[in-house]
Amino acid sequence: MANKTIIDGQVCIWLQCFGWASAKPASAFMTGDKVLYNFGSVYTITEIKELSACFLQFTEQCRDGKTYTRKAKKDRLFAFIKPK
Repeated sequence: MANKTIIDGQVCIWLQCFGWASAKPASAFMTGDKVLYNFGSVYTITEIKELSACFLQFTEQCRDGKTYTRKAKKDRLFAFIKPK
């Protein structure tokens, strides 16, 4: 599990080769949100499906247009890019 802390009232997780980034649980994401991963990789959520009471499935698109699916527990923290 990633290291986490509170910075200026915001939950943050540590990303490899990036540093501290704001984070929120998987259940708080919506279509169109941007997820931030290690090394600064950015993916846009294009679809969210509820698999069970505890799990979600995200369909994400990276900058080069490829799409990927990811299964995550609803309370797992993901780093995100705040909208401007």
